[in-house]
Amino acid sequence: MNNYLSDSKRVRGILVILVLLIIILAKLAESAYFGSFEYRLRTKKLNRILASKDAIIGNSLVNLRSYLGKGEDIDTVSQSNVIKTLNSEGITLLWYL
Repeated sequence: MNNYLSDSKRVRGILVILVLLIIILAKLAESAYFGSFEYRLRTKKLNRILASKDAIIGNSLVNLRSYLGKGEDIDTVSQSNVIKTLNSEGITLLWYL
């Protein structure tokens, strides 16, 4: 009987230590996820995507300016490779007539 009580105390002690360890690990994971590290990681990725899209748009606008400078019809410009490139990159170009 005495042996049984010491075993149950040992199991309880191990369970308490495991629960505390899990709580500490959960807090560390939460602070890593919601901390500034995650924010910096996400903004760095977004900035890289925006910079590449900005370069594509810049080149496309230069090409469109040359098309329109030649006096080409707007329908010809809308079917050009420039617009197809923008569409394939998921970029929408709005112009007003």
